[in-house]
Formats: sequence, C-alpha cells, structure tokens
Amino acid sequence: MLGSHVFSNRFVGTPEVTVTRAGKSTTATPAAEGTPRSPVTDREFTILDLLLNADQYDGRRVVFKGMMLHDEALKKYFDGRDTAVYRFLITCCAADALPVAVAVDSDRAQKVATDQWVRVEGIFHLRPIEDDAIPVVEDAAVYPVDDPDVAYLY
Repeated sequence: MLGSHVFSNRFVGTPEVTVTRAGKSTTATPAAEGTPRSPVTDREFTILDLLLNADQYDGRRVVFKGMMLHDEALKKYFDGRDTAVYRFLITCCAADALPVAVAVDSDRAQKVATDQWVRVEGIFHLRPIEDDAIPVVEDAAVYPVDDPDVAYLY
C-alpha cells in the first residue's frame, strides 16, 4: 500500500480548488461569515468529493476516511498546519497515483500515528490564503479505523 513515504515524493501542493457549476468553472470561496449552512447528513464522503465540490461543503459538517500524516513539510501548503488526512487518486495504475489531502485541525489527530487509517468528522472550510484557498476540517473528531477494502480513489 502506498503511504507517507510516497506522499512526500509526489505531493505538489494544493492547486487552486476549482469546482464546476452548471458547466461553468469557478473558484470556490468560503461561505460568508454568519451565513447559516444546513448540516450535511452523516453520509461518508471521500477527500476527492470534498475537493471537487468544495463550495457545496464549505461550512458544513463532513465525514470521510483517509490516512493520517504529520509532517513539517505540510506547513508551506496548509498555512502552518502540519497535520493532514490523505488518500491516493489513481487514474490508471499505481504509477500515476497522486495524493489528495485535507488539513485537519484537531488535538485528537496529534495522538494518531502517521499512516494510520482514520475517520474524520468535522466542519469543512476553504480558508483563503493569498490568491488560493486551502481545504481544512476544523473542530475535527478523529478516530482510528481499520484499513478499507479499497484504499485508493479512482
């Protein structure tokens, strides 16, 4: 299974999060402060769901699984955060696997070892940083779980 050692060799940062709405591509922006957002159901999403539909989930409760990563190198991509949950996206085969990740703000996450599979429940936000936005799950509850039957996203 691909893990943090492969992540560190292949992660190229968080490109501008772009979503498609009615055939039009737009840059996702965070929900306006004070704007009430209805909670998302307890349905489990994937990290890819969150990144491709970021504007839909911004400010809402989400649940997803991935592998924990603690790495100082993440700070330059996640505005000083060194903790993320990641999975690999495969188009054809393991040779083209690319990591996709969401930063996680949680004291509980610090207690989970790198490469441990976790279930994350928290509030998804796109935090503006210069001309970009970073995906972050705040107020996160992090629970270790068994490896899934299918570890990769396709």
